[in-house]
Amino acid sequence: RTEGSLDELRFTGRRAAIVRGNRVILAAIISRGDVSYLAPQLRAAVADLERVHASALEDWDGRLSRLEKAEGILERLMAGGYRAGRGWVGDVRARLRRPS
Repeated sequence: RTEGSLDELRFTGRRAAIVRGNRVILAAIISRGDVSYLAPQLRAAVADLERVHASALEDWDGRLSRLEKAEGILERLMAGGYRAGRGWVGDVRARLRRPS
């Protein structure tokens, strides 16, 4: 069903923020604090995953090897790199434009 949504889940002292894109669902679990600050970061990561891997996700066959840039996007998310509101793709483009 596509109606309704689950944005937050609580269980045994932990909370999970859940964000759904068109083809990707991403969740983050924390042991304390409010998960509401995670939603914008998760949405940015989902947007980048869907943009960078659009063709692979279109006919997804379950092979993670087809998502070659996903690890970099998820590492950036885990490191707090989406807090500034800029996506992974934008940062890569900015680095490519920068003179060495």
